[in-house]
Amino acid sequence: MSEQPSNQKPNDDEIDLGVVFKAIQVFFKKLLLGIINIFQFYYRHKFILIGLIVLGSFLGYFYEQTAEKTYTNDILVAPNYGSSDYLYTKIDAIDNKVAADDSLFLKGVFGKHYNKIKSLEIKPVADIYSFVSRNETHQDLFELLFEEEGNIEFIENPINSRNFKYHHIYLEIKGKEYHQELSNALLIFINNNTYYEDIKSLSLENLKLQLKENKEIIKQIDSIISTAQKEKPISLGSSELSFSDNSGLNDLLGKKKGLIEQQRDLQSAMVSQDETIKIVDVNYKVLDNEDFMKKEKTKLFPLLLIILYSMFFLIRYIAKKAKALTS
Repeated sequence: MSEQPSNQKPNDDEIDLGVVFKAIQVFFKKLLLGIINIFQFYYRHKFILIGLIVLGSFLGYFYEQTAEKTYTNDILVAPNYGSSDYLYTKIDAIDNKVAADDSLFLKGVFGKHYNKIKSLEIKPVADIYSFVSRNETHQDLFELLFEEEGNIEFIENPINSRNFKYHHIYLEIKGKEYHQELSNALLIFINNNTYYEDIKSLSLENLKLQLKENKEIIKQIDSIISTAQKEKPISLGSSELSFSDNSGLNDLLGKKKGLIEQQRDLQSAMVSQDETIKIVDVNYKVLDNEDFMKKEKTKLFPLLLIILYSMFFLIRYIAKKAKALTS
């Protein structure tokens, strides 16, 4: 009698497996029937669905033609005189004013078309090589942070990313009008800072003075070389200077070459540093083509109408089932 339960166990396992397989079979059967019912539903309502597609396409086309689209102005800038933090703070502050709809402030920044502004954003151009090679201080900073973090993800930190040379200002504007006017107004407002204006004026004056001094030195070197070529001693006050070999001339020529290269760098600095926030390039009216919800309304509207139509019949079907179960 004690062995009887052990003899019945295999049969119980077979029964349990049979129940499981039967349940799986029923599930897939219902799933298949459900899919067939869905296809039958859409087939029975095919003419209505075609009408919804046509209507949705027409509404989407009408909306695209009449709705005011949002475009982005991509302004590439280079902050000078250590003004990166100032630039980021200013952009964030203006964007907060846009979100708060501070019309009085925004009108003072952008003028009468301030209501066209939708948002502002600033992002760095992550050029690690340019950052490291700019000077020894940046190289030491990069090495220190890399040793601490073990990777270069620290570059994405907003505090560190502000140290890059170039930055993108993204200005979202509603409609196709006033893009250049609003972009210029933004940069004029940001550059209107007394502190940085004083630094800029002093820096540009120093550059001009250095250019003038280098020009005089180059002129003197040319005069010395011209005199030396005539093989005449050069009078320098109470003494005379003469070149017995070419070593002195080579030194002067090397000095002149270095000064000419320095002149080019100084002239380039005069151009690139004539504004606190220098505009490098601007792309106007860039349409965002990545967000499906902002485009292709001729496809989105028909899809929404079909979903709403299907949801109506699904809810009605569920309501009937619930009523049948409760009755």
